[in-house]
Amino acid sequence: MEFGYFTLSDNHYADNPRGANEFVANITAEALYAETLGMHSAWIGEHHFNSLGVLSCPDLVLAAVAAQTRHIRLAPAVTVLPLHHPIRVAEQWATLDLLSNGRVDFAAGRGYDRKEYEPFQASFDDSAELFAEGLEIVWRAWTEPGKWSIGIGSWGEHLPYYENKVTLSKDKKDKWGLPELVIDCEFKENEKAMRKDMMNSAKEMMEAAGLKNVGTYDYLPNPGFCIHEMGTARMGRDPKTSVLNGNNQLHEVKNVFVTDGACMASSACQNPSLTYMALTARACDFAVNELKKKNI
Repeated sequence: MEFGYFTLSDNHYADNPRGANEFVANITAEALYAETLGMHSAWIGEHHFNSLGVLSCPDLVLAAVAAQTRHIRLAPAVTVLPLHHPIRVAEQWATLDLLSNGRVDFAAGRGYDRKEYEPFQASFDDSAELFAEGLEIVWRAWTEPGKWSIGIGSWGEHLPYYENKVTLSKDKKDKWGLPELVIDCEFKENEKAMRKDMMNSAKEMMEAAGLKNVGTYDYLPNPGFCIHEMGTARMGRDPKTSVLNGNNQLHEVKNVFVTDGACMASSACQNPSLTYMALTARACDFAVNELKKKNI
C-alpha cells in the first residue's frame, strides 16, 4: 500500500491572515515535506475564482516541486479539462513528466462548480461532452504517433567573385540625402553545384539511417536569404582593392572601424560570430593604443 496526500488549495477563511505568496509557498513546502516522509505522491487541486482555493496552475507548482525532489510522484487533483485546450494540456503535463523523469500521475475531471466555468465563457451544461472529447484528444496525443518529420538544412561557402559588389547609387538617395547602396550579387556555377551535392548527400545519409519517404528540394533563394553572407567592406592591404586594413580600420578614415562580417570576403558553413568577437577585441585594443599615441 502506498500513501500520498491531497490538498484542495484552500485559502478562504474568515479573518485569514495568510496572503497568496505565503499560501503558494506553504503548498510547495508541504510537497517537499511529503518527500522527506517517503510519501508516494502529492496531489494538488486546481480551482478558479472559487471559495475552495485560488491555485489555478498546479502544473507550475508541481514543476517547482519536481526541481527539488527525486521520488515523490506529481499529480493534479484534478485538471479541469473542459476549461483548457486538450492539446495544450497534453503538452504541459508531458513536459512536466520529462522534467521530473517520469513522475507525473495525470488526473482530469469536470469540476462541479458552475461559477468556475463562467469567467472562461465555457458551457457547464456541456461539460460532460467537452470532458469526453478532451480526454480522448489527450489520450491520442500521448499514445498515437503524430505526423512527424525530420529535415536537414545545409550551408556552404559562397565564393568571393569580383563581379559581386556593392556600389553607391548615382541617382537615388536615402532620407538623409546619402547615396543608396546598390547590391549586385549572384550565385554562380560552383554554388549551384554545391547545393545539388548537399541535397543528394543529405538524402543518402537519411536513407542510410533508415528513414523512409525521403524527399529533396532546392528552391535556390537569392543571396542574403539566410543573412549569413559576408562582405561589402573587405579587409586587405591595398586601398585600391579593399576598404579596411588588417585592424578593421578604414584605409581612408582612420577613426572608423568596421568589425562585423563586412570585412570578410566569404565564410564557410561555420557560424562566424566568435570570429567577429575576436576581430572586435583586436580592433579595440589597436584603437586604444592608437589613441594613446594620438594617431587618431
